[in-house]
Parts: sequence; structure tokens; C-alpha cells
Amino acid sequence: MPKFMLLVRATRDSESGIPPSTETISEVMKYNNDLSNAGMLLSAEGLLSSSTGARIDFTPENESSVTAGPFPFESIISGFWIIKAKDLEDATIWARKAPFRAEGSAIEVRQIASPEDFGEQMTDDLKNMEGELRCKAEQRAAGGLP
Repeated sequence: MPKFMLLVRATRDSESGIPPSTETISEVMKYNNDLSNAGMLLSAEGLLSSSTGARIDFTPENESSVTAGPFPFESIISGFWIIKAKDLEDATIWARKAPFRAEGSAIEVRQIASPEDFGEQMTDDLKNMEGELRCKAEQRAAGGLP
């Protein structure tokens, strides 16, 4: 089953640094529970204000520069879900149920690429390497690796 990332667009409120209300957190937890009960939820995380982060820009010459936040709220996300869904339509149906109604609220739904999406460029060796890395990451997340 394909995986999708539901990217929550930041708003002035989410970038203010003031935590959401207990009511909003409760609504999000109910939504997360509904996704979990439907067997779809893989991950759900909120992000702190961009004032606590940084942005790294790269050049074709393999140079990079770091810019400290904050960033314009229109260009960042404030949280995400990773879900399993039958297809884009199913993921979109669930995204529309998210409890966000404030001015400027939006969720972008994007399918997560799988090795098959990269065609012949993803050689068997690269597929094996990707599989090993994924396994290690899952073991680490489960507390099995340091």
C-alpha cells in the first residue's frame, strides 16, 4: 500500500511560538486516533516554530550556506503525518478530515517515493543498501539500536 505524507502548512499562529490550545491538541489527538484505528497512521509530528531552526541552501558546486530561522510562514510546514492509503484520493479524503480551520490552514498531500519509482537508476545494489538502511532505522526507532 502506498505511503503519503500530509504536510501541514504553517500559519501565523503556528509560527508565533505559542502552543496550540488544549482543545486543538485534543482534536488533533482524536484525528490521530481515528487514523490509527483505521490502520493508516505511521507517524505524526508537530514542528516547533522556524525561529528554532535553520535552512541550508546548496549550490551546483557542492557548497552550502546556513541561514538561521525564522522564515516566512508561507514557505514552511508546521507538522506532518505519514499514512498508508490506497491511493491519492483515499489520502486526500483523510487529509480533509484534519481539524484545521484557522485562516491560512492547508495540508499538502504527497506520495512518498518507493525504490520502484526511480526506475533502472535504482540498481539492485542501491535497493539492497536502501533496504538495509530502512531496517536499521526501524530497529533504532523501536529502541533496538543505539
